[in-house]
Amino acid sequence: MRLPCGHSGGDGADITAEAASKTKMHCVKLLGQRLMARDFDRQVAEIQVRIAILNGYTALGIPVTETVG
Repeated sequence: MRLPCGHSGGDGADITAEAASKTKMHCVKLLGQRLMARDFDRQVAEIQVRIAILNGYTALGIPVTETVG
């Protein structure tokens, strides 16, 4: 499995959901701690985009339980 930010699963091994979410968190942190926009409305939109990204990657770390039988 190949993930954005140049991270690969190593020698073909599967990446767990937790490892994938940690990798994505690292990618988000690479965006920087400060807002790039100067206008307040654009800053709000930038924060909302970052929140949406984080929520999506948080969902990667949540295990999916399936019933057997």
